[in-house]
Amino acid sequence: MKALILGTDFLKDVNGVLRIIETNTNIDTHNDITPGLDWVAFKQLLVDNSITKLHFISTEGNFIKASAKLNKFDTLTPNVSLKDKMNEIMVELSGSFTHYGVPKHSVTVPFIEDADDVLIIRTSYDATAVVDETYAKDKVNFHRLISNETFSPGVYYNSSLDVSLNIDQLVELHTTDTNIPNYIVKTRYPNTSYSDYPRMYKITSLENLQLLKDSLLDEEYMEEYHTNSENFVNDKIGVIRSLDILYGGNLDCLHMGSYIMTSNVKNNQWETTYDSNGKMENNCRPMWITKFSSFDDLAKKYILDDDTSIICADGTLKFPNELLATDSLKNIGLSWVPENEIGADNIPLFLEGINSGSFATDLTEFTVGTSTIQDIQQFNVNILMIKVTLENGVTYEDVPNSSMLIERFDTLTTTFQYTNAFRLNDSVVFFDYVNNTLTKSKITNLEVVIVNRNIYSLDVETNDIFLPLADSTLGISFIQHNASDCQPWCQISDCTWMACDACAFCGGGLPKI
Repeated sequence: MKALILGTDFLKDVNGVLRIIETNTNIDTHNDITPGLDWVAFKQLLVDNSITKLHFISTEGNFIKASAKLNKFDTLTPNVSLKDKMNEIMVELSGSFTHYGVPKHSVTVPFIEDADDVLIIRTSYDATAVVDETYAKDKVNFHRLISNETFSPGVYYNSSLDVSLNIDQLVELHTTDTNIPNYIVKTRYPNTSYSDYPRMYKITSLENLQLLKDSLLDEEYMEEYHTNSENFVNDKIGVIRSLDILYGGNLDCLHMGSYIMTSNVKNNQWETTYDSNGKMENNCRPMWITKFSSFDDLAKKYILDDDTSIICADGTLKFPNELLATDSLKNIGLSWVPENEIGADNIPLFLEGINSGSFATDLTEFTVGTSTIQDIQQFNVNILMIKVTLENGVTYEDVPNSSMLIERFDTLTTTFQYTNAFRLNDSVVFFDYVNNTLTKSKITNLEVVIVNRNIYSLDVETNDIFLPLADSTLGISFIQHNASDCQPWCQISDCTWMACDACAFCGGGLPKI
């Protein structure tokens, strides 16, 4: 027997009715929510169908580690994937379990011979399967399928290339309160350019509605945007994800459970505004969608902006586009940061937020040395950053996984800490390159901002610390550490290096229902 795990997304409308947004195969599942799924019903499905052999096919990256982990060496936090749980159940039933992993972007799955006592289940995409290719991939075709149901939003699609799918249910103006968008434009086929799609609109007249409809490209469609106060979790817009297993020749459905995926930014972080055509301004979109920009970009080893210089070994300042691999940079040595940060068996001797010292000791014992650039790369990104304001008047923007030297306000210990774990009244520690000493300044404000800019990735060795300019008038530089290999924004990524419980924005963990 063959089976498929589907992820179907819902929003509640103003009357509390669930409206389907889309359905997806090749879904990523968070290990956080795995224990809460209906494994009793799943086990009963196996028993009722006399299943003795379970084959599970997944795509690389489908299992997202528990966001509560403080670092990748934590062995205490439960981290159970769908694969682990299915294996556990087959052991209980004295059956066999086999897992098959396929690469990212694969559109085929391994052939496995079916039989009466066999269950072949997958999260992976299969281009030969009707559900995947016809409905999960083709969003317009899916909406046409459900267009007469009460749980369907009104949709519009008009293409000269495939007229059989044309549909127009947007003949009356759909209204929403205040600054809430009322229409959303998406791509017919799956899209990963979250900086461009979906586009959200506030349309106030039938005339403008028609103008928007006429402007759509062949690969675009639009639908009514529905929401309800119950869709918000901790002031963040949330989409309900339902996990279901379709199985057997009749496509019977086993509901495994639901959870909520929220936006990265609180809905009241700043005002939602629209341009003259009713299109939501780009800086507001992160408050209304659960995915924004490329999170691969957020994981880059972000170091410098175009206009941020760095102190070279000879004391001169150079901008990133002037730096070359093998250039020497000035650095700071601290007694509690080992030069060789990885010990035997790849066990770290240094972890952000774990290794620590004191400002008084650092002030008298720090050393000045040099490191060599191993690699430098440039990227253009459109991403969320954290704007940090300090008591000394310095303000700067940084990604969540940037590692800076700070002093904790409550313990007065110094440590390297990720920007997303900064707290008000913590102090950023600086190198005063004019007087060759250390100084510090309190954090007075933290806020989320959206930026589009060129950034530079920099790797230095052997000492992993370097000195980007903070303020030339004050004569101070940041004391920054090589960025770790981190996937920020814990609710959607394999977040293994962030202090999620202290995250300034998500609060730690994934809201569940």
